Amino acid sequence: MLDAARDVFGEQGYEAPVEEVARRARVGVGTVYRRFPNKEALVRYVTELETRRLVERALSSLSEPTEPWTALEGFVRFASSARSGRLLPELFAVGVGIGMPPRPAEAAGGDATGEFAPGGPVGGGDAGAGGAGTAAERVPQPRTAPEELDGAPPAVRFAPPGSAGRSPEESLPEHTSELLELLLRLVERARLAGQLRSDASVADVLLVIATAPPPVADAARQAMLSERLLDILLQGLRPART
Repeated sequence: MLDAARDVFGEQGYEAPVEEVARRARVGVGTVYRRFPNKEALVRYVTELETRRLVERALSSLSEPTEPWTALEGFVRFASSARSGRLLPELFAVGVGIGMPPRPAEAAGGDATGEFAPGGPVGGGDAGAGGAGTAAERVPQPRTAPEELDGAPPAVRFAPPGSAGRSPEESLPEHTSELLELLLRLVERARLAGQLRSDASVADVLLVIATAPPPVADAARQAMLSERLLDILLQGLRPART
């Protein structure tokens, strides 16, 4: 059921009806609602699972004995294939500005951009200038998956995206700050190694992950177009050849 929900929401967005999730999972709609009290709870649970998947993949990318660009590219391809742009819309809204290289005035002594209010500073100090910074030193360690993920869905504890009275940051999935910290380190490592363009930021990487070609009926053709577009966008993150 959860696999079906990820696929449906990843393909169609969260406007997709629960009936389509049930049909894809080959269960009745009542079965879905016995696990989740409403669609918002299902959406919240899916976003939590997806965030954890990306955290685990980012940790794996950082630990692999590969070049910084290879590690970053591997994460981007994984997140893109998982349709994370649709599954984690709040992440992309909050991620704008994180890990941005400092503007000239900032490099001369002003504050660097890259504040992430819900989890505290993510790119402060000299991190935006390309140095390791405190963010790179604060890379979170892997966490044990919450017991609720194997039992009753914890989604009901969270307000659904866009709930009245809650900002997007307040309704972010758990571990979002951890994910942004890890992505920032992947970006900074590649930039320090000269393998990522000097003005690239976490927001740029998120934009690449979120961008998709228009849908076409043929699945094979769709996959080919998605791969081609991703190749072009990734090439745009590389330093210019002189």
